[in-house]
Amino acid sequence: MSINVIISAYKDYCSLDKELAAYSAQTLMPSEIIIAEDGQSQKIAYLVNKWRLLLKTSLLHVTQEDCGFRENKILNKAIQVSTGSQLIFTDQDILPRNDFIAMHNKLLKPGYFISGGSHLNIKQSFHERLNCEDIVNQNIFNKAFLDSNSLLNIELLRAGFWLKFLI
Repeated sequence: MSINVIISAYKDYCSLDKELAAYSAQTLMPSEIIIAEDGQSQKIAYLVNKWRLLLKTSLLHVTQEDCGFRENKILNKAIQVSTGSQLIFTDQDILPRNDFIAMHNKLLKPGYFISGGSHLNIKQSFHERLNCEDIVNQNIFNKAFLDSNSLLNIELLRAGFWLKFLI
């Protein structure tokens, strides 16, 4: 069973860079990652080329002209080029834990749909300061790291899920 990740993207070069750093640290790599860009940003094209050299999996980039919000159309295009039997959809500003793909793989069953939604809602100012090393090393999921950056007072969505996984 091959698992592909489709990441919807729109102009946010920095967030996408951090997300691809997180995927580089996966304990189980997806068969391919597809960037579905609702636009044609040169910065995102450069970023995709950079990560093609760094990721241990195939990285594809599908684009369309920026004519307003047409995310569903570009996602459909990404589905068409995908070769995976299982698809994971995410946005460009989501930072997955290093076992994200492995957990999906463990939970997959024929005829079932997996839906996730638990996340930490962090301040934009911290997100901008976050570096790829903290993501790859999984510091962003470490209670002491969050506390040292005054992030434990953030809103925890579906807190029961996250408190279980915070180190």
